[in-house]
Amino acid sequence: MKKISIKGINIKKRIISLVSLVVLVLASFTGCGASSKDTTADKGGKKLFPIRVATQTGFNEFDVATALGYFKEEGIEIKYTGVLQAGTSEVQTVVAGSNDVFTGHPSTVAKAVLAGAKIKIVSPGMVDNANFVHMDYMVRKDGPIQSAEDLKKRKVKVAVAGTGSCSDLIALEWAKKNGIPEENLEFVLMPEAQQEQAVTQGLVDIANLHPVSYKKAHADGKLKTLFTSWEVVGSPAAGSSIRGFSDKFIKEHPDVVRGFIRALYKAHVYINSHQKESIDIVAKALDKDPSTLATFWYDENKKVQDSYVQTWLDLMKAHGQLKSTDSIKASDIYTNEYNDIK
Repeated sequence: MKKISIKGINIKKRIISLVSLVVLVLASFTGCGASSKDTTADKGGKKLFPIRVATQTGFNEFDVATALGYFKEEGIEIKYTGVLQAGTSEVQTVVAGSNDVFTGHPSTVAKAVLAGAKIKIVSPGMVDNANFVHMDYMVRKDGPIQSAEDLKKRKVKVAVAGTGSCSDLIALEWAKKNGIPEENLEFVLMPEAQQEQAVTQGLVDIANLHPVSYKKAHADGKLKTLFTSWEVVGSPAAGSSIRGFSDKFIKEHPDVVRGFIRALYKAHVYINSHQKESIDIVAKALDKDPSTLATFWYDENKKVQDSYVQTWLDLMKAHGQLKSTDSIKASDIYTNEYNDIK
């Protein structure tokens, strides 16, 4: 497996003092008109506990749970901290202490725990679904690749937004099941928004797309599905994502963690049964056209499923992302101790 990357005005002191004073006075007034994302109390004056989360740029349950009041019901307020820099995972920001919550897949958490991170998964996120696939691997309709047979004797470039997680793991598993040599897949790091055009122009052979991107690609009509994550694994585990905190946060704020889990579960159930309404909520929060968004299918299991997490560990071991000497099991990286959903 080979991986490559695409890719002055001077002001007198007395004027500064005056401006500083004006800014200070204005700040004392503008604080009264802060947006809901900046407040720390609800209308009844009750203090809300702020939970720091990386700013969301696509469909997500945080905006839905906020809009429907699920977090407020639990005495929680989501505080967005900014869009992640390219190549930075939410797990890394939690380990660094700049965020409280991480999302992602079990593979990212497993690697961090093996490296010494004190973090735990506490809640499920989205999962794979036959009708709402987690990932769609697409090729040109008129291109040289039409089936797995076309990859057995040739090398291809597979565009992925990142490695060491869902994009390359599922592709490698598909190759293994179809007798394709692993070295025939060359993973090219590329933002997902650029992949459809890159395949169309022949810069890469296969695009690895999630819901919003594959929705657009199918509508544009130049690409077709080669395989999906559901076809490879045949289980919700293929898309299993997670949400979690540091061990320190969990120990210091166990009731907040319980409330967070309850709010997410309500949002997951709502999203699956009210997809259009959920898209409208997120589109408004992100100031985007609703037609550019698509939902994931969210896990309605009340607790983290051991078998889903173990599926990821097994995939990592099968494709060299865990060493034979790495001793880690599913229960090492998640806990349902703080999940009181009945």
